[in-house]
Amino acid sequence: MTDLYTIKELMISCAELGAANVLKTLQPKSDDMTQNAAFEKFGQGCVREWVRRELIKGYRKGPAKNSPIYYSKAELMAVRNAMKAARLGTFDNNKI
Repeated sequence: MTDLYTIKELMISCAELGAANVLKTLQPKSDDMTQNAAFEKFGQGCVREWVRRELIKGYRKGPAKNSPIYYSKAELMAVRNAMKAARLGTFDNNKI
């Protein structure tokens, strides 16, 4: 059984994701996060695993091979929340 603290943390994460999506709509540039920043915030192993599993996709703003890779902050947050919910079994035995 999931405790109330865990549910509260998941709800806070979902609210932050909603705010990030609104900000993405109003100011698209604010949603960009470099790969290094994504590694710092979400963990290098997590980001690489999500890319490998095609849950997120990075993009380059420039044509050069050494142009930085960017990710959507809102997309990273959504995957993090989904992975946390799956790990906790939040949606087990529920029809969504």
